[in-house]
Amino acid sequence: MIYRFYYTAARGSRRASTRTAPLVFDAAHTYNDDAAPLQATRTYEWIHSLSRVVGALLGAGLALDFLHEHPGLPWPPFPMCVRGEDRMWHLPDGLPAFPLSYSLRARKPEVRRRRS
Repeated sequence: MIYRFYYTAARGSRRASTRTAPLVFDAAHTYNDDAAPLQATRTYEWIHSLSRVVGALLGAGLALDFLHEHPGLPWPPFPMCVRGEDRMWHLPDGLPAFPLSYSLRARKPEVRRRRS
């Protein structure tokens, strides 16, 4: 799962949101700059805060095994990002650090049976 701030070049704005309506984008290419043009150019994306994701998992009765934050992404989320030796895109040195993505694992808790 990926949490990211959206940079909208056309509007020149950055925003983080927990809105329920999807963000709608029209782009001729994918986020990874693949040269092949897309046939279906419209995408719908929803932003879910970390607390909303974790809350939904816990609310569904799942147990959270781990939650890890990561400093990079496989694509550049902002124009100023730099590619690291790990081939991931990171914020440049000198900017405040914050996680660009996270990973987690949740599972259904085991039910312990009573011995009779």
